[in-house]
Amino acid sequence: MRIQRIDKGGSDNISVEDVKVYANISTSSRDDEISAMLVSAINLVEDIADISLTANTLKFYPEKKAKSFELFYLPVATIVSVRDVITGEELAYTTNYEKTEVFISESADVIIEYTTTATQYNTIQFKQHVLEICSAYYDGVTDNEVLGKICSKIPRKL
Repeated sequence: MRIQRIDKGGSDNISVEDVKVYANISTSSRDDEISAMLVSAINLVEDIADISLTANTLKFYPEKKAKSFELFYLPVATIVSVRDVITGEELAYTTNYEKTEVFISESADVIIEYTTTATQYNTIQFKQHVLEICSAYYDGVTDNEVLGKICSKIPRKL
């Protein structure tokens, strides 16, 4: 299984100013750098928790043929396309109510392109983790053991 981010929206709910307040940063000279660190921190939290804190456009490449496929980085806003890997043909599909699974009539190798959106609930639940990681990046923390301790506090798929 492989998931590719093809587009990432900005965070409306977690800002550079939030990071600066959390990390007690008073200067604006590194705002562009903090912004890049914030995107990295959000991506890391999204990857660990399997949720979206920003709008994403994703391509999902499952490992094998199947009739149903569980999607990641919830909540899903729209399914853009479900295509056969070999022919590129668009396949008919259905989803469950929450758009967490895609169903096709015959087993096939597929590529599923879809968009996700952030929810206020997810942002409230995970903002602290994003700020902590971003602050560690700002402080120059590169030790995997230290980052691992921070990341171990992030809840997995609620």
